[in-house]
Amino acid sequence: MDGAAPDPVVTAALQEIRASRGRLRIRRLAARVSTSERHLQRRFREHVGFTPKQLAGLERFRAAVRSMHREPRRPLHGIAVRCGYYDQPHFVREIRRYSGLTPTTLRSRLAAADPT
Repeated sequence: MDGAAPDPVVTAALQEIRASRGRLRIRRLAARVSTSERHLQRRFREHVGFTPKQLAGLERFRAAVRSMHREPRRPLHGIAVRCGYYDQPHFVREIRRYSGLTPTTLRSRLAAADPT
C-alpha cells in the first residue's frame, strides 16, 4: 500500500481469508464483505498486488506446511483434505507451485530441518 488509508473491504477480506486458512470460496468471501466478486478482485489487486484466490492458495499452503511440520506421521492425503484441497493433484500442484517440491520431499526437508 502507498501510505493511503487501508481499504476496509480489502482489510475485511484479508481477515476472512486468514481465518478460513484459504478455504473460503471467493463468491462467499465477496458476499461476506458485501461487494461483488469482480469489485473485490479489482480492489484486492489494487491494494494487495494479487487476487484473493492467490492469497487463499498461499494460506492453504501455509496451513499444509504447518500440519506437515506438526504432524509428520499424518498421511499426506489427510493433510490435503484438512487444508481444503479438492483432491490429491490439486494438493501436489499447489505445494509444488509455492515450494518447488513435491509434498513428500517438502515433508522430508521439514523433518530434516527440525532441531527437535
